[in-house]
Amino acid sequence: MTPARSVSVALYLLKHHEGTTADIARHDGRSHQLVASRVGPLEKRGLVAAKPDPEDERCRLWRLTAKGRQDAVIVEQVCRKIANSLRMLEDELEVDLLTAIERAEQSLLRMPLGER
Repeated sequence: MTPARSVSVALYLLKHHEGTTADIARHDGRSHQLVASRVGPLEKRGLVAAKPDPEDERCRLWRLTAKGRQDAVIVEQVCRKIANSLRMLEDELEVDLLTAIERAEQSLLRMPLGER
C-alpha cells in the first residue's frame, strides 16, 4: 500500500506514466530531496521501478510497477471520494474549510491554545 507521504508521487506517475525525481519535484513544488525521500518507500514496497533516463544518464526515470499502478488507481479513487465529501460538507456548512483552517492556524500562532 502507498504510504500517505508518497501519495503525490504515485498520483504523478499514474497521470504522467514516468518522470524523474526533478520532474515530480517541479510539479509538486517540493525539493528534490523531499521527493527522493518519498520515492524510496515506494521502491521498497515494489510500487515503483526506475530505469536510466536516456536524455540524462545522471537521472533515473521512475514509473509505477503493475502493483503500483493498481494501488495508485485505488488511491486516486479514494482521493476523489474525500474531495467530493469535503465539497458536500463545505456546501452544507456554507464555509470554505481550507480558509477556515488557515484562519484558525494564524489565530493559534498569535495566541496558542494553552494561553486561551
